Amino acid sequence: SGSPVTTYNAAGTAYSCAVDPTTQNVAVVVFCLSGCGDSIAVYRQNFQGPPRTFHDSKLRSMLYCGYDAAGNLYVDGYDKDNKFMISELPAGTQRFTNIPFSDNIAAAGQIQWDGTYMTV
Repeated sequence: SGSPVTTYNAAGTAYSCAVDPTTQNVAVVVFCLSGCGDSIAVYRQNFQGPPRTFHDSKLRSMLYCGYDAAGNLYVDGYDKDNKFMISELPAGTQRFTNIPFSDNIAAAGQIQWDGTYMTV
């Protein structure tokens, strides 16, 4: 057991978060920042200054996020038709790239780097 290193109040309801291993920035899926479940806020290391916010118009509801070893951010959730979807925000960019799936995954879950693959 221990105590938090730091705490920070988000503008909306923080749902999930991930730490970029290359920069120590923290990405947070925030509900009701500009809508509900549709934004991700990226805070600089040690929460210096306001976050940069990102939105993917095809991803209606963001739920979980995770970084890979190269600092690429992945977010999962649901599109406008309620189908599971993953989007990638490549390191150093400002636009999401949608990753297509031929099969629907019934429930979004944590998305994490396992050392080789992004896992849901």
